Amino acid sequence: MYEFHDTQPRDMPSNDSLPIEAMTIDGVTIEQLIPEYRTLKVMGRELLGNTLTKLKVGSQDGERLQKRSRPVRTITVRYQVSAASSQRFREIYYQLNEILNGENKKISFADDPDKYFIGTLSDVDTPEGGKLSVVSSFTFTCFDPYAYAAKEDKFTFSDRLTSKQIDFSFKDKVAGKPNPVAHAIYKGFTTGDGASQNPSYYKQELTQLEYSRLNANDGALVSSDVLNNFESRLDNFKTTWNYNGSLDTAEIKNGMLKVTGWYADNSSTWRKNTYIIITSEDWTVEFDRVKVDLVDRPDVHNARPEIVGSGKSGFVGEIPYREEMGNQNLRVIFRYTDDPAGNGNYSDWTTLIYAHNLYKYQAPHLLVKFDLVAAMEQVEPGFWGKNNIVGIVERVNWLKNNVKSASFKLFGYGIYDARSYYLGVQVWKPVGGWDSTLAHSQSKPAQIEVAYKDATSLFEHVDENGCIYIDMYSKVSQIESNVLLDYLQGSLLVTMPVSNSLNVVNNGTQPVPIRFELVNHGDNGFLSISNQKQAYLFGNPSSPDGVSSQKSEMIVTTDQNNGHGLRQWTINDGVLNEWNAYPTQQGRFEDPAVIREKRWRLRNALPYAEGWGTGTGGDGSGWHGPSASITFPTGKNIKNFTARFYAQFLFANMSVHGLQQFNIWSTGRELIASVQLWKWFDGHGSVKVRIGNHWAYIDEYNPRWDNFFGQIVIQRSGNTYTVTIENIEGSGPKTKQVVSYTDAESASKLAGGMTYWKAINGPESWKVMNNGLYDFWIRKDNVERYTNIQNLLKEGDKLTVNMDNSKVTSTLNGASALKYQDIGSRPIMAKPGNNIITFNYSGFADRPDVVAYIRRKYL
Repeated sequence: MYEFHDTQPRDMPSNDSLPIEAMTIDGVTIEQLIPEYRTLKVMGRELLGNTLTKLKVGSQDGERLQKRSRPVRTITVRYQVSAASSQRFREIYYQLNEILNGENKKISFADDPDKYFIGTLSDVDTPEGGKLSVVSSFTFTCFDPYAYAAKEDKFTFSDRLTSKQIDFSFKDKVAGKPNPVAHAIYKGFTTGDGASQNPSYYKQELTQLEYSRLNANDGALVSSDVLNNFESRLDNFKTTWNYNGSLDTAEIKNGMLKVTGWYADNSSTWRKNTYIIITSEDWTVEFDRVKVDLVDRPDVHNARPEIVGSGKSGFVGEIPYREEMGNQNLRVIFRYTDDPAGNGNYSDWTTLIYAHNLYKYQAPHLLVKFDLVAAMEQVEPGFWGKNNIVGIVERVNWLKNNVKSASFKLFGYGIYDARSYYLGVQVWKPVGGWDSTLAHSQSKPAQIEVAYKDATSLFEHVDENGCIYIDMYSKVSQIESNVLLDYLQGSLLVTMPVSNSLNVVNNGTQPVPIRFELVNHGDNGFLSISNQKQAYLFGNPSSPDGVSSQKSEMIVTTDQNNGHGLRQWTINDGVLNEWNAYPTQQGRFEDPAVIREKRWRLRNALPYAEGWGTGTGGDGSGWHGPSASITFPTGKNIKNFTARFYAQFLFANMSVHGLQQFNIWSTGRELIASVQLWKWFDGHGSVKVRIGNHWAYIDEYNPRWDNFFGQIVIQRSGNTYTVTIENIEGSGPKTKQVVSYTDAESASKLAGGMTYWKAINGPESWKVMNNGLYDFWIRKDNVERYTNIQNLLKEGDKLTVNMDNSKVTSTLNGASALKYQDIGSRPIMAKPGNNIITFNYSGFADRPDVVAYIRRKYL
């Protein structure tokens, strides 16, 4: 006979009575299976050092670190067993051997139950013999030293439309730079109360120090004082063609307008009388003149030694500044003359002082520009790219459709006549001018809020670039008046878009791979998953939904047979982009049959008036020069087309200028598309692209357009234009600019003809660039047939993407699909914190359903 002992636990302890470090192995808590067992303490879950590989180099002090890695982790459990009998004692150890034995056991502890380690029993202590109550220990080795979350975290798209308040200010503003903050504030002065000048009137931006005062409502004020001592720079002055002089300073002091500058001219040897004369910009009103004595200018002599008398060419003088001189550009004239009264036979150098540099008898203004498109990016970095909203037109339209309300708060005050207070605020309406006035008369900063209850009322005040302009001003004063600004902030309430991105939040301490389950919707050629560093691709992004059979027809090519002369062309009856000063089609091109150049081109190397005309007033003013046009054959119905111009835009030195236009117009002679290359005296090249009634691209005074000789390609497909400007032969930078723009209005008009126009501005042609048209053709592009193609992914297909630290595997509908997985695919890791994961797919497919999983990891 033997006594029976039940090996199943009796009187199982509750969770509340478990030791704080009770151990669970593969889901079995030892204390709950063996009541006589108790965990005393656990060691090895805390800090873990590094295994270092070092290198000793010669006699160098110390050593070099070659690499480091985490060693294995050992977890030691100290426990107590108290048995009622020797037989029960043996049964307990049989059970412990069964629980602890095996490889890669999942181990967790009561004080951290939502995490586990993977370990294998590696060492045990032998209990002291002859006792029924013993204390001993065992050790698990974790070859992977990390702990893992017991449950995976799950992430999916949220298609709920949510509203978000976008608050933006001038924090982090860098003066003169559009990044990281595009908003800007400008200073200026006008006569009369209220807003009267267009926003473009204001030129002087706040300094970096002034912007730093706007970061908080703390009493640090920005003043509307403008600089009235300045350097002679093109952004302060408008210079004439004569570059032998300069205006150095202009300021009002004690009621006098004081000017300094220089003018060097060989005629100073016999024109012995020197004058400073102040007139209106158009020369019609002379305000005053003063005879001056020339002063020494050794700096001018060093720069212009070839001019006689350049070392004594300084002009310094002052003239009474009167009220009627306010709020207008003033012309400053430095004159050499043989007449003691300042008339007679004379030689002049002249320039203009902008009105905002002279503020007496004028009201001060601070013009605030809020860029609403940039505000979205300022508050939500990557917003436009993440939502695939490209182009300024698309972004402004998105705001129009998704802004629910807006407000702009300004804290400041205005002072005039020493002790009178007034601050007025008006908002610019691109169509209609300045809106009604908001104002206060506080003697310290107080809030004025401009609020809009809906997008319709807001966008009456927003321009085509997404900017709103707010004018803050005080009143006209006989002494200096001022506007003082303390703080300002803009707010938009926006309906946020449903996105193709997930935010995977890793609350662990280590990067972990992400697992994805996707359900495809629609016919689809590919699926890609990416973050900022890794990417996964399944399928082929180039897979089309179908195949279009296209038929193209050449409509016009240039007739480059010199013997045919200009018979293909209509001269001076073209369609121009009129956004230039007094554009006029005048002059003529030379006959190729006469000049017979080896390389055909449209050339006008003729005397000034014959080749260029004389402008609208006959005095050379405005842009004037010959045009050549071709009317396309009737009945061609040219909807989709590709047009190519090949032109020269070269100059030998910076002092020359010129303008060219390459235009496509409709059957009704309306401008469809225009590319303009132009350069002003002493400036760099510029490019402007106009589509219909909109500017699609402007890049002015940029050396990347200098010395261009290449192609201008204008392509229209549907409602979208693609303009390519590429320097091929020119000695300047090998610039290639591609501009894409969508405009349904102009795209509805059939192409009817082209115009090439070249022009100059001024009464002389000796400072003109080498401009010429070398070739033109236009091709009609037609889409006639479309064939659908079966793509890799069909409606309802299930794609599973498993990732670990080194490899990626894919299954499609449960079967291995590695052959469709791009060989360059890499595991996408979720670093601790927020991880934006972006999904892309064929443009003709719908967004897939996505579930992303991570298992948090800890050290």
